[in-house]
Amino acid sequence: MDNYVEKKRERRIRDYYRMVFRAYRVASTWWAGPDISQTWDEVDRYRWRYAKRSANNLKRCSCSLGCGNSRRQWGEKSRQEYRMSLEENEQLIDLGLLDDSPGKRDVRRLS
Repeated sequence: MDNYVEKKRERRIRDYYRMVFRAYRVASTWWAGPDISQTWDEVDRYRWRYAKRSANNLKRCSCSLGCGNSRRQWGEKSRQEYRMSLEENEQLIDLGLLDDSPGKRDVRRLS
């Protein structure tokens, strides 16, 4: 009997599905059950959508759920970019160009 040698494409497909199922398990910790306005079908759809999108990026991060790089997945800012935007807002407040009142901030235009 001959030993079957798995082809590269078969291996990639098998690895992809393995990672999708792993991402689905991660998503099931986030979406444990439906909210008041959701059904189980919607929750399952959210889990599979997340799993297919993040299957190639399951490196463990600081949240220990393996969510991957949030900047790549969701377009969020890094800590450094977030800090820089806060510093920029503080400078604009000090110059009097940005309103410091609570709520939505308005930019003051210089005439």
